[in-house]
Amino acid sequence: MPRSSALRNSSKSAPGMRVFALGPSEHVSLSLLKRVGFRSTPVAKADFRLAVDGGVDAWLKLKLPPHLAVGDWDSVKPATRKRLDDFPHLTLPREKDRSDLYHALRMARLIGGTELVAAGLTGGRADHALGVLLDFTHAAAELGFRRLRVIGADADYEWIRPEMGTCELDVIPGRVFSLFAVDGPAIGVSLEGAEFPLKGATLEPGSHGLSNCRNKAGSVRVRVKRGTVLVIVPRPIARS
Repeated sequence: MPRSSALRNSSKSAPGMRVFALGPSEHVSLSLLKRVGFRSTPVAKADFRLAVDGGVDAWLKLKLPPHLAVGDWDSVKPATRKRLDDFPHLTLPREKDRSDLYHALRMARLIGGTELVAAGLTGGRADHALGVLLDFTHAAAELGFRRLRVIGADADYEWIRPEMGTCELDVIPGRVFSLFAVDGPAIGVSLEGAEFPLKGATLEPGSHGLSNCRNKAGSVRVRVKRGTVLVIVPRPIARS
């Protein structure tokens, strides 16, 4: 079982609150933070700041201590480990069956978060990147979040479930995006505002739903009656 260290005052989040989660600092840039609502000013007081292991360094770099940190601290700076007692944190064992992120997502829901926006979690090793997407897919299907978004240097990701209703996507006109059925077939998928719209379609896991594009008029809206849909909006590839 994870070991709790100085896990106190973790009830700051109230039901319906948005949780901002940051991962390892080397994956966090100012441009990423701006895309999830960060500016030069602090995050809104209503938001709950969550650090996933090395995300502690990212929050401290912003001069905003996390409201809760979860991890085994294998990716934090040595000086940061000495500061862990300055804020609530949950220490996990180094040897475990699930990732730090898996436990952090469960804690985010436990403290009352219903919307979670994250940065600094994708990129790096391919197996870690896939593990992140799988952990978020599990959270979407099992934990009851109303919205789950990950902002990455290479792409943005959003998970859509029936209980989330119709989701309006942040896709600029002409930008390519893809829809994937994850966690089994996605049934009753409707897509508006795209070059290739869908109405009550069934998406099977695989490349079904790969490469669509937003129309110039209107916004992109997605809903699903059963299953989980993962939307990926890749960033344009810089040409040298």
